[in-house]
Amino acid sequence: MVVAFAVVACAAPAVLRAQEKTPQARLSGAWQLDRALGTPIPEPGGRSDSQRSGGGGTIQGASDPGPVMAGVRTLMLLMDDLTEPLPHLVCIAAADVITLIDDHGISRRFAPVNKTEKIGYGSGMLSFRTRWEGSTLIQDITADSIDLTRTLETTPDGSQLTITLTIRKQPNPKAMAAQGNRGDIRKYVYHRVG
Repeated sequence: MVVAFAVVACAAPAVLRAQEKTPQARLSGAWQLDRALGTPIPEPGGRSDSQRSGGGGTIQGASDPGPVMAGVRTLMLLMDDLTEPLPHLVCIAAADVITLIDDHGISRRFAPVNKTEKIGYGSGMLSFRTRWEGSTLIQDITADSIDLTRTLETTPDGSQLTITLTIRKQPNPKAMAAQGNRGDIRKYVYHRVG
């Protein structure tokens, strides 16, 4: 009985410390994508650069929309960049700024103050409105024909991160038609690695 009490007594403070962590502390850290959980993901790497740049005014690949204008091509590449899950992600969250660093070392900073800010993303500019709702970080992301919400939410113990994309509008009409002109929801699950 004394041994069982000692184990419970030692585990209880660790659980309390995890529950006392702020949402910023739980989000901060290095994360690795778990490809087996969440929305099915195409093979790693996605389309190659030559496929992404297209040729003769088209974008190659399974979601080929046919001939497109240069501005629409830029929006489609932005959408691909936003929706392609990162194999590794580092988050640094403070009360006044959230920094997300992707596996290419690209760092983007967001102010979680529920005000729109223009951020360079890939080959264009997007509007981000970032805020905390309880323990969930929410980003509303918009551009000409892009409208989506990205949420980042950790488990109470901070061991797992779920990123959910709710896509309401995207620049590829064929992709929207394939969804019945309804939105699309994608979930990606990450495990803490540092």
